[in-house]
Amino acid sequence: QSGHADWAARERAYGTVPAARCAKRKAMCEFRAGRHRASLVAALAGSDPESRYWRARAATELRAAVRRAFHALKQREVLRWLVLLQSADLLLDVLAGFLALYFVDVVRTTPAMAAVAIAIWTTAGLLGDGLLLLVLRRISGMRYLRTVAAVVAVAYPLFLLVPGVGAKVVLLALLGVLNAGWYAIPQAALYEAVPGGSGIVLAIENVGGTVGLLMPLVIGVVAGAAGLQTALWIPLAAPLLMLALLPRPGRESDPAAFDRAS
Repeated sequence: QSGHADWAARERAYGTVPAARCAKRKAMCEFRAGRHRASLVAALAGSDPESRYWRARAATELRAAVRRAFHALKQREVLRWLVLLQSADLLLDVLAGFLALYFVDVVRTTPAMAAVAIAIWTTAGLLGDGLLLLVLRRISGMRYLRTVAAVVAVAYPLFLLVPGVGAKVVLLALLGVLNAGWYAIPQAALYEAVPGGSGIVLAIENVGGTVGLLMPLVIGVVAGAAGLQTALWIPLAAPLLMLALLPRPGRESDPAAFDRAS
């Protein structure tokens, strides 16, 4: 496929490449490590036959990965987990980006108090991560997410509606604890839906991440038009989508389904 039969023969002849030699043959080492995009970038820096060979090999692998990624997006289970993965970020990084502004401009606290509220939220999230390990020993990840989504669907609106800084901070701490596993469990389910295709999952996540990057912009536009209090109702979509799209007990995804459809 590369048109360089001599380099194809050399590739087969190469054994393990020492790290010192990787400095001079970066394209080959990156390719062998499965980092095809990095291999292509490294090969583009040279014009010798070896660089052209690895450029062709990396480009071929990347095209195949793109085809498989688009094929994977046609699978219902893959699309389900991608949507849940990106929506989960609404109550994680997206919300985090607006919390300080919310406490200062909407709740009317001082910047110092806003910083304390965010620190409490972050600490509660770390506590939740620790507790999650204990919880998952007793119940499945799907059952945990369904239960947590139901609680968050009530707690988050209360956080926006209740008056007083103290009550909001308490509810924010609760949300921080409940955020544990909010992203990691759907991500693991996405990998399970595409068995043996970690490269494909990374490509799919990049596609979904591109869409996810628009959410802060959407919230910012709504905040400019209707106020931040109104705009921050958008993250409520995260628990609602969890409740709507999570598989019911006994109907979890079948990893073999992707192979059968491939």
